[in-house]
Amino acid sequence: MNRANTLPWLERAARAYPERLAVVAGDTRLSYAQLRAEVERRAALLAQRGVGPATRVGLLADNSLEWLLAAHAIFWRGAALVPLHARATRSELATMGARVQLHTLITDRSDLASAIPTAMPPLSLTELQDAPEEPLQAQPITLHDPLIILFTSGTTGTPSAVPLSAANIDASAQASAERLGTFSDDRWLCCLPLSHMGGLATLLRCVIYGTCVELSDGFDEAAILQLLAERPITLASLVPTMVHRLLRHGRGRIHTSLRAILVGGGPVDATDLRAARRRGLPVLPTYGMSEAASQITTLPLDAPDEALASAGRPLPGTELRIVDEAGLPVAPGNPGSIEVRGPTLCTGYLGDDTPPLRDAQGWMRTGDVGHLDERGFLFVHHRASERIVSGGENIDPREVERVLRSLNLVSDACAFAIDHPEWGQELCCALVLADPSLPSTPPSPRAPALNASNDSLQTTLLEHCRQSMAPFKIPRRWFLIDELPRTASGKVRRRDLVSLANDNLKHAPSTFYDVRTSS
Repeated sequence: MNRANTLPWLERAARAYPERLAVVAGDTRLSYAQLRAEVERRAALLAQRGVGPATRVGLLADNSLEWLLAAHAIFWRGAALVPLHARATRSELATMGARVQLHTLITDRSDLASAIPTAMPPLSLTELQDAPEEPLQAQPITLHDPLIILFTSGTTGTPSAVPLSAANIDASAQASAERLGTFSDDRWLCCLPLSHMGGLATLLRCVIYGTCVELSDGFDEAAILQLLAERPITLASLVPTMVHRLLRHGRGRIHTSLRAILVGGGPVDATDLRAARRRGLPVLPTYGMSEAASQITTLPLDAPDEALASAGRPLPGTELRIVDEAGLPVAPGNPGSIEVRGPTLCTGYLGDDTPPLRDAQGWMRTGDVGHLDERGFLFVHHRASERIVSGGENIDPREVERVLRSLNLVSDACAFAIDHPEWGQELCCALVLADPSLPSTPPSPRAPALNASNDSLQTTLLEHCRQSMAPFKIPRRWFLIDELPRTASGKVRRRDLVSLANDNLKHAPSTFYDVRTSS
C-alpha cells in the first residue's frame, strides 16, 4: 500500500473474489459479491445522514452479522469507525463519545444511546438493515488518517483513544500472514468482541486477505467446540480464559481443522497451553496491544512445546527491545521495560492532553515488564503498574496466579495489593472457585465468612502455595468472589478489587472473606 489513498478492502476483495465465501454467521453465508451488495445499500443510507470522509461514526452493539455489515458500510463511506462496547457504563460511554466527537451513532441499545453526544441523531441497526436497494460507489480511504478509533481497556484509569490508520492495520495483517501463512480456503473464527482489537483484527484481516470469517455472537464453550468440530475453521483468536474454559469442558482429544489459535489479551498460562496442545488445539501465545493494531509477537508455528511459556518472536517488520530504567538495552535474560517500534504503531493518542506515545526514535514503551532469551523469544512478566513490592520484596502477580490456577478447585484468580503502613503493600488474592457451592456459607457481602469449610479451604490454599512459592509471595488476604471484574476487552480491573478489599477491611478485618452474592 504505497498510494495516498486506497479503495476499501471489501471493494478490492469483491472485485478479485466475487464468488468466494466471505462471511458465515450461524446459518447465513455471504459471498464477497453478496457482502458488497448488503454493504452498499447500508452505506447509501449513511450517505443520506452526512457520513463521509473525515466523519466519525460510533458503533454500539454486541457481535452480530449486522455489526459487521454496519462497520463495512462506515468504511465504504471513507469514515472512521469508533467501536463502543455494549457492556460499558453510561458514564464511560459519555466520556468516550465526547473525546472522539462522533458525527452519529449506530446502535441496537436505545437505552444507552442518549448518553453519547453526537452531531446527528443515532441510527438503529434495524434502520440500516431495512435500507432500500441503492448501489453506491465506495469512497477512497486515506492511508494515514484515522480509520478506526479504539479505546484502551482502562484497567488503571480513564481509557485512551487509539487512532489506527489503514496503513497500520494493513501492516499488521501482512506481518501476521507472514507468521501464520495465508490460504484461499482459510476460515477464521471470531468469538471475541468486535468492539475489541482482537475481534476487529480478525474481521479486517479476513477481508484484507479475501478469506472467510466465521462470526460467533459470543463465547459458549460447548457451542464453540461444536463449531470447531463441524466446520472447516482453520484459524481462531482466543483470550486465555477461553482456552481454560475449553479445557474444562469435556475430556479427550479435540478434533478440528485448525492449524493455529492465537492466544493473547492477558496473562497466558503455559500449563493450559501445553494441555491444549495435548488435546489437539494448536495454540500460539501472542503478545499485542491496540496501539500496535493487535499482534506484536507470536510464537512461530514450528516452535517446540517448551517455548509455550514465551510470547514468541516479534512479527516481521516489528522491532522489540528490553531496556533498563535509564532507557538502555539490557542483555538477553535480564528483565526490563518492553519497548516496540514499527509500522503497525499508531502515531499517538487522541487529545491535546495525552502524553506522546513514542520517543524521538519511534520507540513506544508498552508499560509491560519482560525479558528476551537468546533465541529472541519474549517472556512477559507483568505490567509495570502491577508490580507488587511488599517488605522490600518484588512479587510478580502472574506467578501467584499461575500457582493458584493449577489447583483444580480454583477456576480463576487475580493477585493484587493494597497499601499497608508497615510493608508498603500487602498481597491479596481474589478467587473464583470451580465449584461455587464450596465452601457452603450464608450470604455475607460485607463480612468475613469463617467456618470449618473455609478453614479447610484456606489450609489447602496455603499448603499449595508453600509448596510452590517463597513465603513472601503467599497472599495475606483472600477474597472469594463470583467472577473477576473485567473491562470490555476481558482484562481484570484490579482497581475494583482494591476497592472491594479496602471496603471489606473497614467492616471486618480478617484474612479470609466470602463476598460472593450467590454463596
